[in-house]
Amino acid sequence: MKKSLYLPLFLVFVFGCKQQEMPQTLPQPEPQKEEKPLFGKSARALNNKIVDSFLTDFGNKNPETLLLLKTSKGNMKIRLYTDTPLHRANFIRLVKLDFFDNTVFYRVVKGFAIQGGDTDKKGRKEYKESFGPYSLPAEFRPSRFHKRGVLAATRDYDDNPTKRSSPLDFYIVQGTTFADADLDKIEREQHYKFSPEQRTFYKTNEGAAHLDGEHTVFGEVIEGLNVIDKIASVKTDDGGWPYEDVTIFDIEILK
Repeated sequence: MKKSLYLPLFLVFVFGCKQQEMPQTLPQPEPQKEEKPLFGKSARALNNKIVDSFLTDFGNKNPETLLLLKTSKGNMKIRLYTDTPLHRANFIRLVKLDFFDNTVFYRVVKGFAIQGGDTDKKGRKEYKESFGPYSLPAEFRPSRFHKRGVLAATRDYDDNPTKRSSPLDFYIVQGTTFADADLDKIEREQHYKFSPEQRTFYKTNEGAAHLDGEHTVFGEVIEGLNVIDKIASVKTDDGGWPYEDVTIFDIEILK
């Protein structure tokens, strides 16, 4: 099991029913072949040797940046950053392949972040594997830090010295405020230096300062910040799994 921003958990639903014995023998129907559920559209599998050139070419041909994320708790308008071109292109590609349709926010931590879009529906694992074993190079930018509402990429922590991003999962920050002492501790422990702008921001505004320099931020919610709060307020188990699904119905490209 990989270790990323959060450790994903899996829900298992078990259904049972009691069947009565029939009083007489009936003709048995021919066994039906079980069809594998389909999730979105098929795509070319990528690997780390080709991912940079492939996404650069894809990004040049698909310059969209404005999205509408539709959820069961409301809609959020998101703008992707152009100065994180590989992450932008990868996300647009997944949206165009309907990858996130009917997935869920599967990890919710109030005061921190909401993570999606995945689901434990049958066949999903095989579908994800069909995209190939690729990751994205980190695209850290000094002006792109973990303020409330930003969209960022999860990543593996084991055997990942360059902090490459996982390509198929994302999180949106709700956040909390940080005192100077908190920021000093992060700098010491994570060998990261906050800018004066970041320090001022985190002391008076919600964010996730401890993730700066650890995860690539590649977009932000520009309308519908209240939807983050609605999702972050749902009841969850101890692992952050919502008791009721918070569904991502669709991500629409606006522009």
